[in-house]
Amino acid sequence: MRLLIAVRSWAEHFNSHDAIRASWGAEAASLGIQTRFFVSEQAALLRKSDEILVHAPDSEAGVPRMTREIFKWAAGKQIDYLFLAYPNTLVSPVELMNTFLQVRGFDYAGKFESSHLDFPWASGRDGYFLSRNAFGTLSLLFPTDLPEDQWVGQALGPLVLEKEITYLDTK
Repeated sequence: MRLLIAVRSWAEHFNSHDAIRASWGAEAASLGIQTRFFVSEQAALLRKSDEILVHAPDSEAGVPRMTREIFKWAAGKQIDYLFLAYPNTLVSPVELMNTFLQVRGFDYAGKFESSHLDFPWASGRDGYFLSRNAFGTLSLLFPTDLPEDQWVGQALGPLVLEKEITYLDTK
């Protein structure tokens, strides 16, 4: 099963890419996990081979659109699972791999939160896993005005109830 760490980023985080490459990104690569940085076309200055340009605003407000663009990109690749993260998400590749071994077979997994919304969601701050089934479905939907992690939860929630999507809370 092929897992990809998708780091959502914008111009103000470009400096963190090299730090990630030199730290947990290198460790992830040694475990066979690729890392890609997804950046707005508007922010593309010094693009490296692991940076993927997406059509989305270069801002935190543009993250829901950027996330959908990641899903569209991944749907066309040989990727079985995505782990979505931010440049400031604390990633331990060994822990990530151990968690991945537990969540394989589920479509949507992470540390779930809930509030006033209809369905719980996996925290974008901590990162979350999506299967090809889940990110393929999400690639066809348009984001709402909610933060991306809440949008994902609200979009997948009805499919969980219909048993079309499986989920696992990793808390």
